[in-house]
Parts: sequence; structure tokens; C-alpha cells
Amino acid sequence: MVRLIPLLMLCCATLASCQRPEAPPQTVSPQESAGVLKTLWGDALRHSPNDKTANRQREWKMLLTTWLPSEWPPTRQTVWTRYAYGLDLSMDGASDVSAPIARVEWRAGGESETVISMGTTLKVVAVHPVRPHGGWRYTLDDEERMLAMARSLTGAPPPEAPGTNGLKSYYQSWRLGNAEIAAHVEPRHRAFFDWVKSAR
Repeated sequence: MVRLIPLLMLCCATLASCQRPEAPPQTVSPQESAGVLKTLWGDALRHSPNDKTANRQREWKMLLTTWLPSEWPPTRQTVWTRYAYGLDLSMDGASDVSAPIARVEWRAGGESETVISMGTTLKVVAVHPVRPHGGWRYTLDDEERMLAMARSLTGAPPPEAPGTNGLKSYYQSWRLGNAEIAAHVEPRHRAFFDWVKSAR
């Protein structure tokens, strides 16, 4: 047993030294944030193992969540966040979902975005089944219009105001179609998701 102690200490020291530090936050223009995310994604991809239990090569694809506010109702200082995460397309009928590897933060009224690393490897946190869901089948134009409206808010939108129902319908549909990653990040945006889930 005495002989094993130095060996165990060496193993622990080796493992600790192999822990790769996360990249420091980078504040860049909105046009540059995509490139920063691409670099973080490529680094995480290179250091993520394949699925040995199923003996298959993973086919990870990076996705971004929609913009989510740090508080609700929003203010002139609200930080809006979207998360970069992975979806494994190698599975049949379902896809593994990874925890976010980074997030992009934008403060209301700002001209720059901050990209923050959240992990150096892809870690599976849920399985996304291929399933139909109800809700608004919004287009890209619809999404851009709703997000522009959302990020311009400096208070809770009045229930009777034009566009409020559309905004809530958009976020409800996004949550339904992306339930797994939505549930994973919901604790960071609890008040907002409570509003999304509330009755009209």
C-alpha cells in the first residue's frame, strides 16, 4: 500500500496538469463574435471523445440558442445571452445535446459582444428526440423581427400592446423545439422563462 501512494500522487498530479484552462473572455464586434465561437468550437471538438459505448464517430454540429435576457422585466442595463452548444447528428431518431461550450453576452444599447468560454470539451447533458411540436412555425424573418423587438425593451411589454403575443409565441415555440438546451440554461434566466410559460 505504501508503494501505491507515490504512484497515486503522480497520477493525480498528471491529471491536474492535463486540465486545459478555458480561454479568457473576448470583447469583440458582433461581426467578429462568430469567428471567436468557431475557434472555441474547433478546440472543444478536437478534445472531445467519440462514443465508445456505441462504437461510432460523433457528428457534432454547433448551434446557437436564441437571445435570452438576464432579468425580467428587462431594463436599459439588461445583459442578453445566447449559448453555443453541440448537437450530435450521428444518432438515428435522436441527437445527443451537449452543455454550452461558450456564451455570447450583449448589454442593452452596447455596440460590442463578449464571448465567454464555458467548457473545453463537449459534454452530453440530454438527448433530443426527433419529434413534432406545436406552436408558431416562425421563419428566419419572423425570428429577427421578434428578437429586434425583444432586445429593444426596457420594461415588461404590456399584454395589450401590439406584438406582445407574437413575442411570447416566438419564445414558447423556441422552447418547445429546443426543450433540452432550454431546460439546461433555464436556471440562469428563471424570471424570463416564468413569463414565457405564463398564460397570456
